[in-house]
Amino acid sequence: MNEQDKVSVKKLHSEIKEVTEVIARTDEDCTFDEYLAYLNIDEQSYMMALRSKLKRPTVFLKRNLNERRINAYNRQMLQLWEAHMDMQLVVSPYGCVKYIVSYVSKSQKGMSKLLKEVADKVARGDEPTIKKLRKIVNAFLNNCEISAQEIALHVLGIPIEGEDKLNFQRENLMLFTAWRTEPSLLDPTLPVQFSQLLETIQSNRNNYCKYDNTFDNIDVDLMEEDEENDEESTVAPQFKILDLNETPSDFQLEMPHTEKIASQTEASRFPLPNLLPEIKTNPSEPFYHFISGGAGVGKSLLINSIKQVLERFWIHQPNNNPDDIHILPIAPTGTKSKATITYMLTQAQNLQHKKTQNMQYLLKLCTETKYIVSHNIAVPDGISNGSPCILKKVIYGQLCEKGNREQIPIRAYVQFEKETTGEKTRQKLKNIIQADGIVDKTWTPIQRICRSFSLNENTHIQVTRNQLPLLPSNAQTIHCSQSCTYKNILVFITKNLSRKLLYTAFSRVESLQGLHISGIYKKPIRATIENDPSLREMIRMRSEAQLQFSLTFPEEVKNNENIIALFHNVRSLNLHFPNVCSDRTLLACDIIMLAETWSQPADRYEIDNFTIVYRTDCASTKRKAFGTLIYVKGALLPHINILFQNESISGTNHSTVVALTVCSKTVIMVYKSPKCQWLVLQQQLQQAINTSLQNNVHEIAIMGDFNIKYQVSDPNFKNLNDFMIQNNCFMILDPTKVSTDHKSLIDLCFSTNPLTNAFIFESVTSDHKPIWIELINP
Repeated sequence: MNEQDKVSVKKLHSEIKEVTEVIARTDEDCTFDEYLAYLNIDEQSYMMALRSKLKRPTVFLKRNLNERRINAYNRQMLQLWEAHMDMQLVVSPYGCVKYIVSYVSKSQKGMSKLLKEVADKVARGDEPTIKKLRKIVNAFLNNCEISAQEIALHVLGIPIEGEDKLNFQRENLMLFTAWRTEPSLLDPTLPVQFSQLLETIQSNRNNYCKYDNTFDNIDVDLMEEDEENDEESTVAPQFKILDLNETPSDFQLEMPHTEKIASQTEASRFPLPNLLPEIKTNPSEPFYHFISGGAGVGKSLLINSIKQVLERFWIHQPNNNPDDIHILPIAPTGTKSKATITYMLTQAQNLQHKKTQNMQYLLKLCTETKYIVSHNIAVPDGISNGSPCILKKVIYGQLCEKGNREQIPIRAYVQFEKETTGEKTRQKLKNIIQADGIVDKTWTPIQRICRSFSLNENTHIQVTRNQLPLLPSNAQTIHCSQSCTYKNILVFITKNLSRKLLYTAFSRVESLQGLHISGIYKKPIRATIENDPSLREMIRMRSEAQLQFSLTFPEEVKNNENIIALFHNVRSLNLHFPNVCSDRTLLACDIIMLAETWSQPADRYEIDNFTIVYRTDCASTKRKAFGTLIYVKGALLPHINILFQNESISGTNHSTVVALTVCSKTVIMVYKSPKCQWLVLQQQLQQAINTSLQNNVHEIAIMGDFNIKYQVSDPNFKNLNDFMIQNNCFMILDPTKVSTDHKSLIDLCFSTNPLTNAFIFESVTSDHKPIWIELINP
């Protein structure tokens, strides 16, 4: 091509561009032939004009003129996907690398890290869920880029949104009603459809949009936050400006519920799993359980465990608001005066009434004096409301306000009774400890906190106190010492001290050597049936109203003549392994079979006195609902033989069958993912059963998570039941029970011996319940 041709082609390209821009402004549409005729050129000249401006390989998609602003798409994929599609073809490796680098280094790259930091920060607080969400939204809007057009709209005060009744109706129909194709929601009868389905829309909206109006005034909140940030910039970094509208949530986890359960005593661990099935299956049915016991047996820990586990269960139920109160302890365990109980009942009737958040008007600090922590600061670390400590040192600082150079306490160092208390906090704040010149490694820093409260019920004026969360505690009333245990105590005895209060006071000390008495001690009159109505009621309940557990515990039936095998879909052993190691019920079994362990090859899951005989892990580096583990107790290990093992994996569908013999019996563990076909599992089971019969072992027990509901009308269950009958196996679990928190029975157990005992237990870590069987030794 000579120079003259090059000039003419480039000129043609400019004309094509101008004509295309004119058509774009007028929104006209035409075919490609009409487009060429309008330009008075042929297709070859058009192609040559396009190529004249290209300096690298470029893909031109064959599209109509009205599709000029639509992202690249594949017609066949779009018809199947029925959703937004943005595809880019790679024609240059350098261009691909440049695109990836520009994408990962774009201005918004730090947004994920920022939001994660904000999410971690609000997770450590005690605000309601909706307050936490507002903080995350504020952080996002304050740190994201906006276009120049949007800035102009804000500056000129022009609204950036408008009202469109038809679009509003169409969006509500799409979001809250069932529909198949979008064109059905574009016809002129849209308002009629909306009015006819209005009740359905409102009902579904209430279920899914609990916080519709939460962010209506987000712009105002951002302006207020900016003002607060300006104010906060004048305050020393160790101080925090608290939003006066923020109040602590009525519910907060006092410590991880699994840690509470793991620390239960032998006597206090039985009522909780017995109570859970009644509440999960019949939540509307009232029940009355009375729990008694001497001091130190774990009554308070049991009550707290029940509260935490049930709260965790209810906040995860559909349509439940996490900020609502589901559990309300009216009175804690121990001796309480009538006035105290009346006060607590009054509090229950006025849940929204705010107090001073346990913040004193004047806090007096004196080193080497006993204090208690007044708030939950780091509960998993042991720093919680009521933790006793000794004040060792006070660090002073100044507010960065103009003209205000007053020295005030900004940090206090305390020493807790147990060295492990505050260990994580000391590690986290080691730089501050080093800067303060603290040498003793057992001193824990306590930072200032903010709390807000109303002056009274009839005013909206609130007071914020920024203070160290400590309370002097050289002495406590007997009532306040409830649920506490001390190495040394001094009890002041007065004339009016009753027998009950004496018992409560004396039982606070760990040993008799640590008990000291001030005053004249007179042995109290022994309680009798005649003079003590409480004793009469206790005797009546022990003889006439003894609670019968609905659950059977493996440790109750375990002896030298039987073998206990347990299966549990543990829902991530990686998360719940400490709880498994401390679960006495699991440890009482001889064979423990766990599914959905979410484990990886590098994980270590050794349990004392148990040996892992079978294990599978996630193949990828990402943890998912995969993995199995079988533990066998050490004494039983010589009698174990794995006859059959088979895994079928196809994408996200997988099934596992493992057969092992023990004392002339075969136990087959089964796990089938929800979408795995029954025919796949059927083939595996048949091979395992045949292998057992070929080895002359005819007593077979099959147990596991089949992910097939026990329903006669379910065709999958009918196929499963027919298969088991053909192999002389019978269902040995109670079909009236449920094996999940969703009230379904999908963890099943079959046996060739119909006299085999099988039971369903309870779990506080998984929505699947453990199932276990008792095999009698010949």
